[in-house]
Amino acid sequence: MEGKGALWLVAGPLILLKVWATGLLLFYQPTRAALYMAFATGWPWLVVLLVLVGPPLFAWYRLVKVRARRAQLRRSEWMVDEVTRPIGGGTASTTRDWR
Repeated sequence: MEGKGALWLVAGPLILLKVWATGLLLFYQPTRAALYMAFATGWPWLVVLLVLVGPPLFAWYRLVKVRARRAQLRRSEWMVDEVTRPIGGGTASTTRDWR
């Protein structure tokens, strides 16, 4: 886990610098050629960003999906349609409706 923190400590400022420089370039030279040049020099950064951010986002997505499925299974397990009576043959006043 410590390696990931060090990685973000180095990669974070580099990514922010690239985004800032691209924004500055497009602010002062808002032409189609500048946009193409920014994309041509910046696409490897997009790949690096995808490699860095992709696995944590995929893990988060799986976690949310599994938690939703778990909640659905728990609801289906505990929500019973019919009221059951105790084994002793109790009356309606002594049975509890847990729904």
